[in-house]
Amino acid sequence: STDAFSWNSDKAVGKCFSCGSGYPTKGGQYFEWVQDKYPLPSFDTTPPRVAEVAYRGVLSATFALYDVVTKVNSAGDVVEQRYTYPSGNEKVRREPKAFSCVGNVSTELFGSNKFPRGCSKKITITEGELDACSAYQMLNANSGKFTNPVVSLPSATPSNEFWTNVQAYFSGFDEIILSVDTDGAGNAVADRICSIFPSKTKRVDHGLLKDANDFLRAG
Repeated sequence: STDAFSWNSDKAVGKCFSCGSGYPTKGGQYFEWVQDKYPLPSFDTTPPRVAEVAYRGVLSATFALYDVVTKVNSAGDVVEQRYTYPSGNEKVRREPKAFSCVGNVSTELFGSNKFPRGCSKKITITEGELDACSAYQMLNANSGKFTNPVVSLPSATPSNEFWTNVQAYFSGFDEIILSVDTDGAGNAVADRICSIFPSKTKRVDHGLLKDANDFLRAG
């Protein structure tokens, strides 16, 4: 059942309260979408190790700038990334796309500690940490200087406390460039920022591509 299913992303287990079955079920058969939405842990028992590796087109040096910790399995495949926020709290991404947090990151901007308020005339905002790394790498590849700061929202639906916390930071830039998804949540975020800074907010037209990482991988 999709309505009566409870999923624990940390333990990668679930339970259906409609039929009483647990997930994963030994020898169970599932719809094709199930293991993408509810990823099962790898059967590789070797503990993951921290490695400096490129991932989804983002170079290890870019990850190092943002204090992103990448873990790989025994085959060298990325299994986890930890995105460190200014407070030291972390958002954890486990492959293929399961998120959890260590501490509270909901009131912070990822990457804002790397780019002081007013350090540049413009700043780019993305909707995810990997997208921030991707956009930064593209924008600064040929500049010779790190002149194009990029930060990320903690989620597509930030809290009211978040908006209060970041207004002073954003006010230090002449232009705010939004690179957010073209969906309901992305449009709502764009509307909110535009309402706060109507005269200096612009939005990237993503066209057929979803986000900044898609742009990077598409060349």
